[in-house]
Amino acid sequence: AGIEEQFGSLITRQQEITQKETDLKKADTAVADAAKKLAEASKQCSLKKQELETAGKNLQQSKDALSQLLGDKLLREYRAEKETLLREMAYIKKIEELEDHRARLEDGKPCPLCGSTAHPFAEGNVPVPDEIEQKIESLTRLITRAEDQEAAIRKREQAETFARKKLNDSEKLETSAANDKKAAEKTRTELKDTLLRLRTGFEELKLAVSGKLQPLGITKIPESGVRALLESLRSRVKAWQEQVKQKTKI
Repeated sequence: AGIEEQFGSLITRQQEITQKETDLKKADTAVADAAKKLAEASKQCSLKKQELETAGKNLQQSKDALSQLLGDKLLREYRAEKETLLREMAYIKKIEELEDHRARLEDGKPCPLCGSTAHPFAEGNVPVPDEIEQKIESLTRLITRAEDQEAAIRKREQAETFARKKLNDSEKLETSAANDKKAAEKTRTELKDTLLRLRTGFEELKLAVSGKLQPLGITKIPESGVRALLESLRSRVKAWQEQVKQKTKI
């Protein structure tokens, strides 16, 4: 009965060892999967960093191009300058419309419209509209280019913001993957320690049982045949009991 009880403990311990070995294999797989996911997350994180750097460089290039285009002025200053020239151009056109009236003006005689005796525009001092138109056209081109550049800057700002968000998401995934790997490695280490204790206890228990089995001619307990050995011992007990009965009867 004592041996049977110890064999029961051996079988239980062996079942625990088998289960822990299965768990350890799963833990090894989990660590490998976690390491693979971490490597992929780190790779994606690196790519997202490069994308953010590229987006930042593109944005800075657009800002530098706009700054170079505008020089020391702001865009609103160029717009104000254009508005001033447009008003001046409108004023010149009004003067041109008064060509017939200027033709009838004579120095020293009062103007029929304002009464002035001085007629500067009648003396050929009318501003030249071509120069103003050229300035307006030049400003218009500059303003258009600047507005296009500002639109490009806004798009690249959005691209940079999007790239930064993707990087943040990738960093979160990388951190999560690192934590999962760390947890998987901890579980694997704990399983290894537990398995080592179980195996040590199994060997100690097997040694103790072996001492009781040696008088029966059994010097070794097979690693995977504990149940079979127990059944063999039960058969021997039964056979011995039958022999005792036979002896008594004889």
